[in-house]
Amino acid sequence: MVTGFSHVFLLVSRLGRTVHFYRELLGRPPASEDARHARFELGPISLTVHEDLTPAEASAWKVDPIPERRGWGVYLTFPTDDLEEAYNTMKELGAEILTPPMATPWGTRMFTAKDPDGYLLELCQRESKGES
Repeated sequence: MVTGFSHVFLLVSRLGRTVHFYRELLGRPPASEDARHARFELGPISLTVHEDLTPAEASAWKVDPIPERRGWGVYLTFPTDDLEEAYNTMKELGAEILTPPMATPWGTRMFTAKDPDGYLLELCQRESKGES
């Protein structure tokens, strides 16, 4: 029986660039880091960015060695307490902004963007009572 969700693991083309991006976005250093990966702790869930697998690793792990469109169909959602600050940080980092901050029917404000490898990100903030 599944008891929870604990980890997101992203394969990336340029580890240093991606570690810098997430360090700035998340406002914290990795909890662990070496030449091939960095792991960020986000409460009960961690995010690991790992350099692309070697052909031997891809074969051993039965992973398609040629990523076509990284993250297609998957959004990583990050809650924030200041959506405008998060939006400005993403612009400063050179992220491709897909949608500007907007209200949603489910009571949040959010925007979407891509990380350096094209993974889809949603940053969101709960609207306060009385906001429209």
